[in-house]
Amino acid sequence: IPAFFIIYERNLLWINDHILYTDTLNKNPNADLIKYNLAVELRDSGQISKARESFEEIAQKGTWRDVYKAYNNLGDLYRREGNLDKALQYFEKSIAINSFHKEAYNNIGALNIEKNQLLKSLTYFCKALRIDPSFKDAKANFDRITGMIEGVDDTSFVFLYQDILFGGAFKESTSTDKLLFKSQDCSNPRGCLYKFEARFDKNEFIFPFLIVGTS
Repeated sequence: IPAFFIIYERNLLWINDHILYTDTLNKNPNADLIKYNLAVELRDSGQISKARESFEEIAQKGTWRDVYKAYNNLGDLYRREGNLDKALQYFEKSIAINSFHKEAYNNIGALNIEKNQLLKSLTYFCKALRIDPSFKDAKANFDRITGMIEGVDDTSFVFLYQDILFGGAFKESTSTDKLLFKSQDCSNPRGCLYKFEARFDKNEFIFPFLIVGTS
């Protein structure tokens, strides 16, 4: 019978998530998961300042094993406000704690789109898809940006080419054996065809649609 009254009293709190989470935290302030769930509920209901406060409390405390999720959410809140530099700091903190956090990589990619750094965004979408090839958000973002790049006209190509070389998204290889010349065929009057063999480490990736050449 005593158990019935305890359960009955607890069931009265299931009016909504906010009441349940708040009551749980009043009884156990160290329930980090509940505090995180409350912060998400506050964010989704438009109470952004209170949500940010809860996420920051979790991040500063640092005891929750999934604290990287709080950092990622803080980054998203700052990105929504247009504070892209602050957002990037929090996304990077999330990845520093969990290098397999695909959502944070995708968010950095989306942030780079807002900065009009399309090539740089691709590298982060690619990292997210390496972690989870079925990640729909990253796949949609990756496909959208590759489509934009592949559809660039001749006038804009020179700017894309300069961005590839000097934009900072890609590093020039310091090894001379990464790209080996194989053969050439100059029988076509439109120009010569050169064949190369690429050798990359397992953690490197290359985008075929970004391959360009000059002579």
